[in-house]
Amino acid sequence: MSKLLLSLLLFTTTVINANASRLSIVSDLDDTLKITNSGDLSEAVWYALFSTAAYDGMPQLMQDMEAYTNELYIVSASPSVLDKNIKRFLKVNDITYRKFYTRELEDMGDKFNYKYSTIQKIATKNSDKFILIGDNTELDQDVYLKLKADFPQRYDNIYVHKVQKNEIKNGVIGYFTAFELAAHEYKANRKTLNEVMIYATNLLDARSLEGYFPDFAYCPTTTKEFSPLNVLELSAIEKDVQDKIIEYCSNRDID
Repeated sequence: MSKLLLSLLLFTTTVINANASRLSIVSDLDDTLKITNSGDLSEAVWYALFSTAAYDGMPQLMQDMEAYTNELYIVSASPSVLDKNIKRFLKVNDITYRKFYTRELEDMGDKFNYKYSTIQKIATKNSDKFILIGDNTELDQDVYLKLKADFPQRYDNIYVHKVQKNEIKNGVIGYFTAFELAAHEYKANRKTLNEVMIYATNLLDARSLEGYFPDFAYCPTTTKEFSPLNVLELSAIEKDVQDKIIEYCSNRDID
């Protein structure tokens, strides 16, 4: 290979890798990464103080996404008195992060403005484009859609964990499990097929899906409740995953 051709190849590879790495993540914490039951105050307090349980597959997904993202920022509406508990959760689950944010006393009145302004401050100090991950228990969809509408060049996919039987709004990708989120990242050309299959296999091999669907979380019983992937090479495994989830949820409802 000529020196000129080799130099061109190295330059092209460098440019591709540089462009591919200009992503960071902003994620919510409770009921996105951490099992919390945000809809029940007494249970949420117990989980916040004493539990380090994460939704199955989410810590691994955060670790795997480090391969093509720069930073993970966690923006939680929890009060800052829980900072030590949050640090313990992140350490136990081996989740690497740049910084996490919680609410000080002066921020306690308005969750929407707190989350919106905090995420936008992160974006002004970072030139990356952001993947946004949250859940549908409170305001994440509204905050994320407003950010993307106001600054469309700064925000990429919006993923929302379907913990409650609430509407998933246009412009948001709803998901129940880490497999689905990983599959949508494959669809965005950021994950490999083999990587996605690991999440599917882990779910299909699980004896119980309680780590994906704790007893307070909404559990789908029909295929129409899943956000379709429309990816041919994942269609068979997608059906297997959905079938297992539907069977589990149908039986849980009977119990």
